[in-house]
Amino acid sequence: MWNGKRSTFFMPERGIRQGDPLSPYLFVLCMDKLSHLIAKEVDNKDWMAMRAGRDGPHISHLMFADDLLLFGKATEKQMECTMRTLDKFSKMSGQVVSLEKTMIYFSKNVDAQTRRRLARQSGCQETSNIGKYLGVPLIGDAPRKRDFQHLIDKVRNKLSGWKANQLSFAGRVTLSKSVIQAIPMYSMMTTLIPKSCLLEIQKLQRGFVWGDDENKRRLHTVRWSTLTIPKELGGLAVRDMSKMNLACIMKLGWSIKMQENNLWCQVLRGKYARGNSIFESPIVKKSDSSLWKSIGKVWSDISKFEAWSIGDGLKVNCWKDIWIDTSTRLGELVDTLPNNIADWTVHDLVDNNNMWKLADIELLLPGSVIEKIKLIPPPCMEDGSDMRFW
Repeated sequence: MWNGKRSTFFMPERGIRQGDPLSPYLFVLCMDKLSHLIAKEVDNKDWMAMRAGRDGPHISHLMFADDLLLFGKATEKQMECTMRTLDKFSKMSGQVVSLEKTMIYFSKNVDAQTRRRLARQSGCQETSNIGKYLGVPLIGDAPRKRDFQHLIDKVRNKLSGWKANQLSFAGRVTLSKSVIQAIPMYSMMTTLIPKSCLLEIQKLQRGFVWGDDENKRRLHTVRWSTLTIPKELGGLAVRDMSKMNLACIMKLGWSIKMQENNLWCQVLRGKYARGNSIFESPIVKKSDSSLWKSIGKVWSDISKFEAWSIGDGLKVNCWKDIWIDTSTRLGELVDTLPNNIADWTVHDLVDNNNMWKLADIELLLPGSVIEKIKLIPPPCMEDGSDMRFW
């Protein structure tokens, strides 16, 4: 089209320039074709995809933006299939794989001879560490302080001494809060960062707030723990780094409970659930990944803050679960619970007229709790299933 009219056909000669708005869309279309080629090889049993645990999903490739990870069995047949698929894609799309920039990583169970042979077959360089992605180490070993040294350096550069001299106390507090919340947040959402690293960042933040520089340490007139208190209680609402990190890991644990369709949740469920319900206390071993160990540490706290929104009332145990507010378990308010009502769900507290049936529990619970229950709409089948929230 030219000026709203159809023009004659012409043959493009120079292609799309870098920065052209069409480039991302064409790239996505090309990579989608590669994904289909790999999926076809997997369906034909030529590509042996990696399986995450006995009950986990099969993974043949992962794509994000212009980054690509390929997974397969460490055999010559698999390597031949991989290179054949990439070569076919290159001929179809014109996109050529740069072997100089491509690394190959092997499991610890692959012997040295096989590694050398497959690396030579692929033309790629073998590596024992595939580095970081968005600042987070990709290998699941226990995180160490040196893995997050870049976070400390970034915070130090942002909170440099000359900025402290140019800002008021309120300005230093505001800048320190914005920097601390921004720089390490992504890493905190995926990893339990070593305490020594968090303490170092907090030390930098504390020194900046009070106006310290390289040559002089100024008087810190208030305890740092006081500054972390909410403003309405007399503090400055400066976030505690360790608690913020734990809250982020708890969010991951909650996602594993609730988001069954997310690939990463399926991987962790398939590898570590080990037959026990994911809603119970997870089993954690020394050989497990650092992420799963971190989630295991906060699992009890996840359950502590978990509550229910009542729908039909069939899933919620009226004594063991939290449902009348965000903290009360009715079973904790009763000295001795009769066996005939110990397994009641919230649905059992409703009569045939869809009204609360509280006569059996009124003598067991305080009057204030009974009044709270009466204020809640009775469960109804039309309201759908009960929902967890956190």
